[in-house]
Amino acid sequence: MVKKFRSSQYSEKRVSQVVVRAVKTSLSEAARVWKVPKMTVAGWVEAYADGRLKIDEHLHHWDLASPNGPVTTGVCRACQEERKFRISDNFRGWKPNSK
Repeated sequence: MVKKFRSSQYSEKRVSQVVVRAVKTSLSEAARVWKVPKMTVAGWVEAYADGRLKIDEHLHHWDLASPNGPVTTGVCRACQEERKFRISDNFRGWKPNSK
C-alpha cells in the first residue's frame, strides 16, 4: 500500500501550485518563485510522479506586469498561463471611511 503524501509545513494548495510550476518549468524555477527549498520541491515532484500526490486544479496566482497602457499582461506563477488584464483609467483613489 502506498502512503498518501502530506506536508506538515505547507498547505495542499501551495504544494499543488509549486508542483505544477516545477513540472512545467524546473525544480529550481519553482523553488525560486515560491520561495521553497529545492529539495522540498524535489520531494513533492517525486511524490507526484509516484502517485502519492494528486494535483487536480489550482487557483491562479497572477503576477502582473507594470501597467503600460489600457491593458497589462499577467502570468500565473503556477502554470505559466498568460492573460490580459484591463487597467482602470478612471480610478480616483479609495474613499475615506465616513464616521
